[in-house]
Amino acid sequence: METTSWTLRLALLLIGLLVVTVIYLLSQWRRRRETNRRQRRLRDGWPRRRGEFEMEEEDEFQLGSSGADDPITEDDFEIIVVKPREKPPVEDLPAVTHEVTNPVEPVLAAPPIREPSAPVTQPQESEPPPPIKPPRRRRDNQLSLRFGDDDLPAGSSPAAAPLPPPEVLALYLRPPHDGRFHGPLLETAFAAVGLRFGDMNIYHHFGAGSLRTEQPLFSLANMFEPGQFNPDEMADFSTDGLALFIQFPTALDGQVAFEMFLTVAQRLAEELKADLLSEPRKALDSHTIERMRRIASRYVLRR
Repeated sequence: METTSWTLRLALLLIGLLVVTVIYLLSQWRRRRETNRRQRRLRDGWPRRRGEFEMEEEDEFQLGSSGADDPITEDDFEIIVVKPREKPPVEDLPAVTHEVTNPVEPVLAAPPIREPSAPVTQPQESEPPPPIKPPRRRRDNQLSLRFGDDDLPAGSSPAAAPLPPPEVLALYLRPPHDGRFHGPLLETAFAAVGLRFGDMNIYHHFGAGSLRTEQPLFSLANMFEPGQFNPDEMADFSTDGLALFIQFPTALDGQVAFEMFLTVAQRLAEELKADLLSEPRKALDSHTIERMRRIASRYVLRR
């Protein structure tokens, strides 16, 4: 056991000596390689790099102590003399004098020099001011509605647009649950919404307030033949439906007349508790109302 430990120690010692020897030889080889490279650079005239002076002194000390002296000859260094660049001689400039070498002959009959006068300003023609468009006056027979204004072409007034051909729009009222409208209830509802009996034995609406007209705006008739009413027989009268219609153009602007027409139809449906239809068997919806509004907006009165 003791012999084995001594053998192990001896082996470790030998390995350590071998490693130290290799490191020493490697450092000597690198130092000689750097020395030879630096001498080669000096012979070729290359500039020294930073730190070469310190390394050179250290190498010379080590080389001198080892006995390997490398004599440095004069051929190892090349002295380069940089001559200053000669400046070209400055030529003498001609002297500046105030003497006139070539006198200018006077011009005969030269016109007298007049003092500059103030420039004459010509009156500028004032541009005519842009035409002021008169404010658009609201007509007394119009509500604050804007249906169909965007459909008019730019730069054209509503009065300049030609009226389209006559058009008739109709709404229908049917009693719920297949019932019937009776005469006394109809007379009460007609009076509540402003319908009056008149020409062709049907009921007419002439507007309201400041929008009242002499000619009927729209009318109401019986939905079935003969389509007429008899005020003397209303107590025994009954019908399955009513037809409310408007014909364009009317005494008012189309959009105003249509809004009044739609309002009276909705109020009459509430009074009679009836169904409001766009066709005899089709309920009135928002799409149909917008389509009717577009049609009515085409009819603008000319003023």
